[in-house]
Amino acid sequence: MENKENWLKEHSEERYPIYVAENNAETEGWCSLSPFRYGRSAFDMTAEISYSISEAHRGKGVGTGLVERAISDCSHLGIEIIVSTLLGSNAPSMNLLLKFGFEEWGRLTGIAEIDANRYDHTYIGKRV
Repeated sequence: MENKENWLKEHSEERYPIYVAENNAETEGWCSLSPFRYGRSAFDMTAEISYSISEAHRGKGVGTGLVERAISDCSHLGIEIIVSTLLGSNAPSMNLLLKFGFEEWGRLTGIAEIDANRYDHTYIGKRV
């Protein structure tokens, strides 16, 4: 719980917003812009984008709408670069961000282990 509270404290509408897609009081998904390398001023113009879409709403444009809104807000938030770190096996998330012009900027091979399987950690980014 403490980690979630700290995460929420890092966000504000003025700099690092959290976007929520709701329909009839049901949360369909969320997206956030967060500090990249929190506390290091050299990265103040860079934000990390994260999102999660409920299983029932995947493939219905919810993620597209949330990511599009976050990207469009970057200029007035003072954000020039957006990065995301994804498991290499997460093709839907990778494809969503590639659709918005993100490019692969780096890959750490086989550093994540889930259910005894090794996965790459992929860094993708976009200058906005």
